[in-house]
Amino acid sequence: MSGINEEQINSIFEAIINIAQLDYTTKAIITDGNSRLDDIASGVNMLSEQLEHLMTERKKTEKSIEENELQLNIAQRIAKIGSWELDIETGAVTWSDEMYSVYNCNPETFTPTVNSLIELLHPDYRKALSNWIVLAVAGKNQPALDFRLDTADGSVKWIRGQGEVIFNEAGKPVKAHGTAQDITESKLAEEKLKQALKEVTDYKYALDEASIVAITDTNGIIKYANDNFCKISQYRREELIGQNHRLINSGYHPKSFFRDMWAAIGRGEIWKGELKNKAKDGTYYWVDTNIIPFVNEQGKPYQYLAIRRDISKRKQAEESLYELNTRLEQRIDERTREIVSSKKYFKALIENSSDAVILIDQDGNIIYQSPAVEKIGGYPLAETLGKPAVQFMHPDDMLDLCSIHAGSGGETGGIVC
Repeated sequence: MSGINEEQINSIFEAIINIAQLDYTTKAIITDGNSRLDDIASGVNMLSEQLEHLMTERKKTEKSIEENELQLNIAQRIAKIGSWELDIETGAVTWSDEMYSVYNCNPETFTPTVNSLIELLHPDYRKALSNWIVLAVAGKNQPALDFRLDTADGSVKWIRGQGEVIFNEAGKPVKAHGTAQDITESKLAEEKLKQALKEVTDYKYALDEASIVAITDTNGIIKYANDNFCKISQYRREELIGQNHRLINSGYHPKSFFRDMWAAIGRGEIWKGELKNKAKDGTYYWVDTNIIPFVNEQGKPYQYLAIRRDISKRKQAEESLYELNTRLEQRIDERTREIVSSKKYFKALIENSSDAVILIDQDGNIIYQSPAVEKIGGYPLAETLGKPAVQFMHPDDMLDLCSIHAGSGGETGGIVC
């Protein structure tokens, strides 16, 4: 074996053995590069380098896959989305880790199958999911499906499932894969939103039924008018929209009235007051009005909601009552003047009469006597006032000459002699 470099041969074999053991650090010896052994050693070294490069790239790829899987798992956990795969030919079901969290299952005790999945659902939703799976297995892609899951702790979860069917080259469905997402929070938020929208709709209905409603922009241009507004103003809705409220201005209120109103709502304040408006046919009507500004984030109004109530009948009643009170006051003034005039007339009649007239109170004391009393009896009023009338009469003549009359309300009486 003269001429053979045993050291070189051993290095070649050693390099080959190490390559088989995935060790690429050992290199075959190359001498002058001209011998056949040098060619073999060079080839072994090149193969080692190529395999080392491939292994390095493989490790990078595996690491990238691991990182991607980790990121996918994190993303699924954050989004509460799990992924699944169904082998249509064997019926085998594969779940991602997050699927167990979505369905509140323990991966150590729960085996995912089509039937075990259906059993997890609320009874009302089992048939829908079963039909969904049957159609998917038949090769028909199905839309997303929302279903309810009652968990062991008594809470309710909502899940949205969706998937896609995979076909082979012959057009036969072989696999289905998809996702299941926990949409409990969004479902509850959606239900709250629906309830809130229903309440708003109910409020609007009640408001429209009971009130005269209009919405205007900040320039007073009408953007919305309900049926009651159209009815009382006698304008069609298309005649009101785009117009200013000057269309129904009656001219009753001064400019300062509206100037103060606009100043208040321009500051974002609610304005309350009574307005007299004019309908299309020229008749007038009164409304009790509340104007509520809708303000933006800066507190500036961007539109106004006017809620009105027809108070025309009340105003008519107030006007009728005012007219009645006016007429009554006039009658009272007239009657008072008549009474005063009559009193003056009777006083003048009594004071100019030749008959003696005496007024007494309920105790028989004199409270008034006509001038004729002093002429006839010689007693001035200063001497008789407040004294018993019988004191100034002869006992024998009192019943024959005097007549006693009960006064008004029994408080006074009169003696005419």
